[in-house]
Amino acid sequence: AELTTHRDPLLPEERRRKKLGKGRPSDQHSSSHPKIAKVELLDVKTLKRHLAPSDASDSTGRRSGGKLRVLCLHGTASNKKIMQFSLRSIMSQTKDYVEFVAVDAPIRLNDLQTDLWGDPEILRFFGKNLSYFLWYKHEMRSSDHKRSVNLPTAQWYKGTHVVGLENSLKALAAVYREQGPFDGVLGFSQGAAMATLLAALKPSWFRFVISLAGFVSPPAESIFDESSGKLPPLLHVHGEGDATVSLAHGKHLCSKFQEARVVTFRGGHRPPAKGQSDAIEAIITFLQKHHNLENRQPREFTNIVRNGNQS
Repeated sequence: AELTTHRDPLLPEERRRKKLGKGRPSDQHSSSHPKIAKVELLDVKTLKRHLAPSDASDSTGRRSGGKLRVLCLHGTASNKKIMQFSLRSIMSQTKDYVEFVAVDAPIRLNDLQTDLWGDPEILRFFGKNLSYFLWYKHEMRSSDHKRSVNLPTAQWYKGTHVVGLENSLKALAAVYREQGPFDGVLGFSQGAAMATLLAALKPSWFRFVISLAGFVSPPAESIFDESSGKLPPLLHVHGEGDATVSLAHGKHLCSKFQEARVVTFRGGHRPPAKGQSDAIEAIITFLQKHHNLENRQPREFTNIVRNGNQS
């Protein structure tokens, strides 16, 4: 295999080459390009050190009012405002018993990066006056590590390395210390990948996880494989027409959890919205269940995914 860029269908060819700093198309496929590196698995012990705030209680819990507290992590090239907007239907229907705490990722994107990784429809709607962020970058590196390519969003699964994850974990440890504890964590796309990875590294931080179009980044496979103890129950919600994160990738994520339920809806790479009431109702029911359970052990799901198979 050659170290080549992968065309982002959302960008014209000339703009894409300009943004990535590449030469002529023929240069990109030269046989002189080095071989692609093997996936570099993340080190669990190193990452856990970034999640060890000395002055924070390492447990779940609620503040006054008895509401569930849910940490919300946005997707690639997004921000907490967009995340709150995406969840507005769910938030309005659960406002009496759920507090959603949305935060920005620590990696701020410039305009060119936002164009490369951002969703064109989202960017047109919210404009360029907002700041956009991501949790980490997927890179494809050469075997000698002298060449690297930042992969477009839809090519995340070809990444051999992730960049910036350590800083994001440190930022989330600070969020937990300053705004926690939380009952659950919810994420969309890369935010869901981050939420589930966080739950795998620190299972005691959350009593449940909600993944919207989540996945396992190739270098993060080791985190789930080496996770000690039982992970929190997972609700995974996925659009059947998602062209960025396939449903197969979502089910692979679910196979890492002892308890996981998959809910699909007719739609693409988006959180469920108006017109997708079944998926929204599944999320609300899941939240109601955990609110009512309080500190009791959650019941087993009736729809369990093990080893990628739904039963």
